[in-house]
Amino acid sequence: MSKRLRRACVALLAFTIAAWGMPSSASELRRATVASAALGRDMRFIVYIPDGYETGAQRYPVLYLLHGAGGDENAWVERGDIQTHADKLIAEGTIPPTLIVMPGCRACWWIDGGKDRAETAFWSELVPAVAERFRTYCKLASLKPQGRAGSEDIAAARIIAEAGKEVSQPDR
Repeated sequence: MSKRLRRACVALLAFTIAAWGMPSSASELRRATVASAALGRDMRFIVYIPDGYETGAQRYPVLYLLHGAGGDENAWVERGDIQTHADKLIAEGTIPPTLIVMPGCRACWWIDGGKDRAETAFWSELVPAVAERFRTYCKLASLKPQGRAGSEDIAAARIIAEAGKEVSQPDR
């Protein structure tokens, strides 16, 4: 066996041994779009799909995570490591299996402003599209915002936020 082939075999063996001990994730990050008349373009979004979604029939709660200024649908994936945190929180039983939707609207403030009608796009186009495409608890008749968020919504957001503090934040 040549030196080169031997090194490749050793490297492959080392990688296999290292990967064997790593936890695997059956969750998925799915990219999608919704045609938005309010924005005049497609709105991109990413959905975290928990383990078991594809093989089951149950309905799921939905958590919407909006990016900040200058962000897009990738912000929670790239900077927040949402898949790892959601997998951990679900495995620990801290939160139930949940669909997590991360929409992207570059340069949007998530309100209806002079440039974009992002709030309208969110409530009238994105939320109904998610309810139609995925098995959610959402009832289409109750999609309009009802004022202040409920305590369950605030608690779920706080759990996710607290989980993010457990890892070092990336340099910006």
